[in-house]
Amino acid sequence: MADYAQILALVERYDRAIDGLEQQVIDRVNAALDASFRELEQELRRTYPQLQDEGGLYNFVLKTEKFNQLKGLLDEILPPRWQADIEALYTEAFQLASDTGIDLAGNLVEQIDPAYPLDPFSGIPVEAIAAQARDGVKRLYRYNDTFAQRASAIVELGLAQGHGTAKVAAELGRELGLAKSKAETIARTEIISVFSDSADARYLAADIGFFQWLVNPSEGTCILCYARNGRVYKVGAVRIPAHPRGRCFKLPWRREWQQKGLTDDKWLREYRQRGLEELKTEGFKPDYGPTYWEKKAGMDKAPEVIWSP
Repeated sequence: MADYAQILALVERYDRAIDGLEQQVIDRVNAALDASFRELEQELRRTYPQLQDEGGLYNFVLKTEKFNQLKGLLDEILPPRWQADIEALYTEAFQLASDTGIDLAGNLVEQIDPAYPLDPFSGIPVEAIAAQARDGVKRLYRYNDTFAQRASAIVELGLAQGHGTAKVAAELGRELGLAKSKAETIARTEIISVFSDSADARYLAADIGFFQWLVNPSEGTCILCYARNGRVYKVGAVRIPAHPRGRCFKLPWRREWQQKGLTDDKWLREYRQRGLEELKTEGFKPDYGPTYWEKKAGMDKAPEVIWSP
């Protein structure tokens, strides 16, 4: 019978590796944001007082070359010239996440059934990894547009209401903090998605058509994840993470393993119950409906549960 305490320890070790990979990406994107913001702040401190000196003709001020120069920096907190570098960064990180997910999937199979035949697996095609990286960067740059809109509104409001340079710079700094938080969420969610999808590919290549949803010990209390904890689903029918920054993982599952007594269903029932009790203690109820992303995909109910402890 599989040792699920050992399985959790193994998952935590891999999770720390993924967390480190995520942090490297986050640090490099943040460095790019900081460099761009320093340039913006310098231009703001040089130009903003001049804009104020244009007089009370607010609409005229907005049409001046000085404002247009400043707005150009507001529009490019992540300049287009950096997109290729960030895409390369994402591609490298996604490849490492994919390799790690495949490796963990193989190790989890061995934890449950050491005799199960695992043929060599070539991994996810490079083209697929590159396409995922491009999609992730597009999501990041879409938020760049949101920053530009908010930052422009801050400067325009400051000019209209006579705010000083320091106040406007501080408000832009807070907006940068939101941009960093969003960039971190995107990076963590994208990388864990690649990690999880690669496990799917490994399982399918090994003729394992089902997986068991398990809450990672590092996961915070979540009404969606705890509702699905321990339940078995068809590979490909459910995406993990269920929400931004989710850390749950997919444990391989076969009916034959359960029939042979290789799975510890008693441990799984207790693990699931502990999570549900934790939700109740914190005043929450499990959510058995579809996730946000499942709803966006047109699903009006959660995926079919194959087995539940």
